[in-house]
Amino acid sequence: MMSAFAETPVVESGLDYVRTIPRNLVHKRRIDNVFVTSMQRLSALEFACGAYVPQANLYLNELRFHPNDVLLPLIEIGRQAGIACCHSYLNVAQGQHFVLGTMGVDTEPSLYELDWSECDYVDVHICVSDVRYNPDGSFKSGTAESTFYVDGRQIYRQFSHSAVLTKKRYRALRRGARQHTSNVAAIGAVPLANALEISTRPRLARSVLGERRWLGIDGRIAANLAIDLNNLFFFDHPNDHAPGMLLLEGMRQLAMEVAGGLPGVTAPYPKIQHLDLSFTHFAELDRPVGIVAETVVADDQAAVGTQRLQLKATQGDRTCAEASFVVA
Repeated sequence: MMSAFAETPVVESGLDYVRTIPRNLVHKRRIDNVFVTSMQRLSALEFACGAYVPQANLYLNELRFHPNDVLLPLIEIGRQAGIACCHSYLNVAQGQHFVLGTMGVDTEPSLYELDWSECDYVDVHICVSDVRYNPDGSFKSGTAESTFYVDGRQIYRQFSHSAVLTKKRYRALRRGARQHTSNVAAIGAVPLANALEISTRPRLARSVLGERRWLGIDGRIAANLAIDLNNLFFFDHPNDHAPGMLLLEGMRQLAMEVAGGLPGVTAPYPKIQHLDLSFTHFAELDRPVGIVAETVVADDQAAVGTQRLQLKATQGDRTCAEASFVVA
């Protein structure tokens, strides 16, 4: 879990928001999927980025429960900023693969108070730690902690730990993952056994969850991930597995549903205060991915008025990702 909000220096002026940085720095093919606009190196492992929160991206707009639902774009900005700084300042060559291991998110109340149709530019302060290098001196892995500001006001923090793999290592890793999945005799499309199956009407124009929900007798709720290769936000370019951002969004949507009360999310909308996420295996594109959510009994330290949720994304007998949410 991330630490409480610390006093982090506000990013100095000098960042601009006139145009986006080159697409290859953030591993994107489409210009409208690039959100970082400028970068600075403040010290050896400290950086600053300017970015805009997209308001006219068709795919992202159709993933919002309400106009101020900007958590997914902010997470993507943090992801892009980290990759761009690695390429620009830490000598990570193009063609390398970034594999996300863990992520944490903390939000401030101000995140949900802003009018994002007006305040759509953010400054990001990034500190990299726990850096490991390969024998040849190239970057192997590290932890990035990013703090987001709007007009000098701290609104959000994001933590992530990622490894950088050469093409050869990545291909070997993927071969092993695909071999395991192909050996599974049958992977069913029902993510929760002995559960009541119901049909729902999606609240989002481009939901990443299927229309069916499974309600377990133990209180768990499940859905299947809808892998839409035509969604050009998640599948901006050809991918050989379900992107981690897609799994994250599937868990976020189900968490919002559970916190808001099935069958749908309505005002007042739940607010995600904290998120911890870990990825353990790749999710393949040709097998169903189930997502299961359960409410956790809060401990004595939990804030009044919040819900704690545990979510898991699975494919066959493999857990692909696990997440915990604190939602108000």
